[in-house]
Amino acid sequence: MSGPRKAKKRRRVRARAEILVDLREMVALRRETGRDLVALRKEVDALSHSFGAILDCLKKWSAARGVVVEGV
Repeated sequence: MSGPRKAKKRRRVRARAEILVDLREMVALRRETGRDLVALRKEVDALSHSFGAILDCLKKWSAARGVVVEGV
């Protein structure tokens, strides 16, 4: 096996290894926090939504005052 086939197999093996690492991290996170990934993901979504709302308010405030806020 050489060339493209070998490269393809390497990519598959690497992808599987990454998935296993992700699964191990999820299990470790669940053990540490006592909550599953779905609950944590919901919390993160709520926080990101709140952060987005804060950024929107900052944009409106700065636009009303003619202030340019970079990176927002």
